[in-house]
Amino acid sequence: MAWTPADPTRNERRRKAKAPPTTRGGVLLNGLARFALILGGLISGVALIATLIVWLGGASSGRVFPIAFYLAGALLGSAAFFGSTGTYAPGYWDRGERERAFNMSFVYGGFGVILIGIGVLLESVL
Repeated sequence: MAWTPADPTRNERRRKAKAPPTTRGGVLLNGLARFALILGGLISGVALIATLIVWLGGASSGRVFPIAFYLAGALLGSAAFFGSTGTYAPGYWDRGERERAFNMSFVYGGFGVILIGIGVLLESVL
């Protein structure tokens, strides 16, 4: 059986485009949902790496998990600091790019503070 290319005149089913939220509450809800998804991914990634260190290295989980969250929070905090203090030469970035970098630094800082807080919580519990 020989390969045949797809028929370009055939209409494929496409998903309907999702309409952007129209209210301020909808925008906040979408932003918080996105924040929670990213935070959940960060937490699960750090926990996975800490679990691998415990399994493969034979270290104590009471020490590895808090330290892993401290390190992840510190890395995100430093990314926030260096992201907000980047090169602001007048000809390098326009105003919109500078504002986006500044705003993202607060997001990274928020993630860093939350991860360090989880590390503190784990250290007190474990």
